[in-house]
Amino acid sequence: MNLSEMKWCSVPKKSLGQNFLINKGVAKKIAESSRGPDCSAVLEIGPGLGALTLELARIFKKVVAVEIDKDLIAPLSVNLNAAAISNVTIINDDILKVDLEDLFEKEFEGMNVVCASNLPYYITSSVLVRLLESDLGLKAITVMMQKEVALRLCAELKTKGLGAISFCVRYYSVPKFLFSVSRGSFKPVPKIESAVVKFEMLDRPLVETADKEFMFALIKAGFCQRRKMLLNSLSHSMGFDREKLEFVFAGLGINRLARPEQLDLVDFAGLANRLLGDFGFKEGVKL
Repeated sequence: MNLSEMKWCSVPKKSLGQNFLINKGVAKKIAESSRGPDCSAVLEIGPGLGALTLELARIFKKVVAVEIDKDLIAPLSVNLNAAAISNVTIINDDILKVDLEDLFEKEFEGMNVVCASNLPYYITSSVLVRLLESDLGLKAITVMMQKEVALRLCAELKTKGLGAISFCVRYYSVPKFLFSVSRGSFKPVPKIESAVVKFEMLDRPLVETADKEFMFALIKAGFCQRRKMLLNSLSHSMGFDREKLEFVFAGLGINRLARPEQLDLVDFAGLANRLLGDFGFKEGVKL
């Protein structure tokens, strides 16, 4: 069964943000890009009708595909059987709710694993953050996403257009913009351009902090009002005493007029450590 036939196996559901990949060349390129050193298994999220799944199955010893749409399980199985693919395990579940630790223990014991996905754009950030923050031992995450988001996630810190998730990405991984994907590679054709990004997981976080949850709370608070000075955002949204906060900023060499995108992870880690270590500011603030 070729991809032109596969696309008629199911009607895409707008509620699930389904845009089926029908370009075999793109699917093959994503699969090849997903390779990791000594990695023999891959977790695929949202296999849809199996365009990417088929290519992954030809590269990896084992593929575990998690698909939320129960109506896609049958046509996906048909497509895999038609291609004589037998090394794919299909799981009908929501990747945002499934017990990932249990899944990895049952399906990937003793294996080095990467992740590959053509994610619905509306859940890209949620899935990506969950994978990055999990302690699953993933070696890399290769994801198709909205091109605008891809460029933002791959931008260097201390540049315009960053968001709170950009710091999460850099804390856990090294993001690499791989290539753009034309709108005509999907059925139905999306209104936006797409791109593929690979997140190569770090063996240890980029910076050291006494409390990463507290550090990310500071980052999130700052970007909730990104046009305001970070000093004002932290004072208003988290309840910090402004004068004490100004003292901490000065001690760390952070400009009191700085906006959140003008800081990097080292700055935020230093800020979190100083607030916790020297002043115990976590107690009584709004997290």
